[in-house]
Amino acid sequence: MSFCSRFIFILLAASCLLLGSVSFAQNRTTVILSASGETEDLISERASKILTAMNLAESKKTAPKIPAEWTTKNAAKIMKEVWNFRPFFSPETEIRTHLIRRSNSDFEIRGIPVKMKTDGDSLASEELVLVFSQEGKLSNLFFGVETEKYTVLLSQGVTVSDIRRRQIILDFIENFRTAYNRKDISYLKTVFSDNALIIVGNVVKVQKDNTDFLNDNLGEQKVEFIRQNKQEYMSSLEQVFKKNQFIKVGFDEIEIVQHRKYNSIYGVTLLQYWNSSAYSDKGYLFLMIDFRDELKPLIHVRSWQPEKYTEPDSVISLGDFEIFE
Repeated sequence: MSFCSRFIFILLAASCLLLGSVSFAQNRTTVILSASGETEDLISERASKILTAMNLAESKKTAPKIPAEWTTKNAAKIMKEVWNFRPFFSPETEIRTHLIRRSNSDFEIRGIPVKMKTDGDSLASEELVLVFSQEGKLSNLFFGVETEKYTVLLSQGVTVSDIRRRQIILDFIENFRTAYNRKDISYLKTVFSDNALIIVGNVVKVQKDNTDFLNDNLGEQKVEFIRQNKQEYMSSLEQVFKKNQFIKVGFDEIEIVQHRKYNSIYGVTLLQYWNSSAYSDKGYLFLMIDFRDELKPLIHVRSWQPEKYTEPDSVISLGDFEIFE
């Protein structure tokens, strides 16, 4: 081999090493927190390594490799379920943000941009929330409300107590939404009251009573309300989870209302997008949530109405129910 040939070979080898280092750098996401301290530095380091492990796993089509001592058992379970729902990665090489202190003294990092492939191979955007314990262990993760909407909803709080409860509510509905995505029936059973009222609006066709053949066959659409208890709803939901390969639930147009008399009771109305391997729909979801125990909020009422056949002024809300102590 001539000197020239060896020189070309060395150049090619160097190029391969360079490409390898670029590829690795693209998988790396560094989280830089605004405050510094022992806890902040530990969480910053672990958040960076967790996101980098997720990026690498998504690119290699494997599961993220994260040391067991960095997460709680519950967080490890949730991560596995979320990953089975749809792997994701962060497109950012650097994320500058701050820690938020939660009501239970844990910490969270919000607004982490992630992307995931949809069925058509296009990329969907989400905002990931990572929750860490005071010891720096990952204790939860879920897909959050967009940062701008989150800030607006918190700013609508009238008192310090109301703002704190709104933060708990948003955290609650974010976990509630992600539980559907990861098909976590056990979690959903814990957040519904044993005496919960479930109202489901189904669209049915009603034949017109006339002689017009075309109209007779088309029929008319109307909404039929079905009332279920917790056991019936959970049984039905388990069947839905089994029949669908994937379920993706999204929330929009969130409105939070505190009861005028009972300040621990809140009504949450939102527009729900449901996409699954079997079917898709869009409708108004209402939740009446009891926050007397702020660490264990309970849903007393859940209603769903199809958006296409529901006028805005007929959406079920907190004012439609009488509450007795």
